[in-house]
Amino acid sequence: MKKAVLFIAALATSAMLMAQEKGELSLTGNFLISGGNTVVSTNIDGHMTIDNTPAPMTFNLGAGIGYFVADNVEIGIGIYYGLNREKNDFSTSENAYHSSVSSFTIKPEISYYVPLVLGKFFWAPAFELGFKSMASRVEVNNETIDKGEKLPFQFTAGLDLLSFEIRPWKHLAFDFSFGGLYYNTTTSKTSTEVASIKTRENNVTFGFNNTFAPTLGVKYLF
Repeated sequence: MKKAVLFIAALATSAMLMAQEKGELSLTGNFLISGGNTVVSTNIDGHMTIDNTPAPMTFNLGAGIGYFVADNVEIGIGIYYGLNREKNDFSTSENAYHSSVSSFTIKPEISYYVPLVLGKFFWAPAFELGFKSMASRVEVNNETIDKGEKLPFQFTAGLDLLSFEIRPWKHLAFDFSFGGLYYNTTTSKTSTEVASIKTRENNVTFGFNNTFAPTLGVKYLF
C-alpha cells in the first residue's frame, strides 16, 4: 500500500513538472480551404449531356497568441477571417459571376490544462467569447458589384469542454476540439422610411459541434 501511495505521488509530481508552465508564450495558426464540383451526366437515346456545377469555395484563416499566467492556466486571443464564395444566378454561359460572404471574428479565451499523458497529451477545457461581423458581395456583371444585404452581428459565449492538445515535441503542439456548450446571439437591424427594426435571435447548443471554426490548430511554444 505504501509503495502504491508513493508511486501515485511521484506520478502526480511528474505530471505537474511536465505541465504547461507559467510564462510560456504560444502562437497558434489555423488554415482551411475547400471546394469541388458536382458532375451530372444524362444519356437520352444516345445523346449525352453533362452538367458541371461548382461547389461553394470555403476559406478560413486564423492566428492566435496565448500566455500562461500560471501553471496550466493560459489566456489568449484569436483573430479569424472566413470567406464563402459561390456562383450566382447572374452567371451566363459566357461569364461566371459570384456571391460571397466574408467574416471577421475576434475570440478571447481562457484555458486550463490537465495532463493526461506526461508532457504529451492534455485535456484543455476553455471558456471562450466570440465577436463576429460579416459582409456580403454580389457580382452582377463585369462592371457592377452589389454589396448585398446587410448581414447581422454575432456574439458567442461558450465552454469548450471537449478540447485537447497533443504535444509530440517540446515546442510544437496540435489543438483540436469536438464541442461543448455554447450560447449564440445574432443581432440584425433594418430601417425603412417610417421605422427602425432590431431583431435578436438566441440559441443554445450543446453537443459535438463547435460554433468556432476551424477546430484544429497548430501551436508553437516559446
